[in-house]
Amino acid sequence: EWQTIYIRPVNKESNMNFEYIDYLCRTNRKYKYNIIPITNGIESYMNNEILVESVYDGIYVTDGRTQYGTILDIDSKYSRKTNTSTLEPINSRYPVSIKNGMLNYSTGSVTARFLELDNNCDIKDLEHNYYYQEKIIDFLSESYALVFKNYDGFMAIVAIDGEISNDPSDYSPAPKLSFNWTQIGDADDYEQLADY
Repeated sequence: EWQTIYIRPVNKESNMNFEYIDYLCRTNRKYKYNIIPITNGIESYMNNEILVESVYDGIYVTDGRTQYGTILDIDSKYSRKTNTSTLEPINSRYPVSIKNGMLNYSTGSVTARFLELDNNCDIKDLEHNYYYQEKIIDFLSESYALVFKNYDGFMAIVAIDGEISNDPSDYSPAPKLSFNWTQIGDADDYEQLADY
């Protein structure tokens, strides 16, 4: 099923040259892209389909426009929460399972080292990495909702919970950042993605 992910008005020929980065892709998955021109509200089909295989390592957080990620010293864990409990009746050998509601979401934690890298994956400026860390902390703490992407293919719309810690104890120029997250939406549901 096709989803509209980007609209670009073209008023002059120079507007035809553009680049679009889709930060909302899972790893180890193939995506098809197509450019559909619309004139006076009427779509014209052009066979511009491009097949892209999304493959990446590491963890990433994005708001769809900006993305921060790392492949360094990652400790990423998550678990599934449901609204299920058990009751132990007096005259029964086994407990009774009770499920109230439809809650079914993930929570997780991440600890990782974030370094600003250039296009060749070389460290950009280790001496001033503190400023890059501050940008990431601000991004995580000021965003209402983000998309979290894990190296195993897990992806969800999340909110960052509580504090974001910075641990410089093992290597002060590049401290490890830690944060917790709670899933607040389904990253496979384009309408939910569009709302955030």
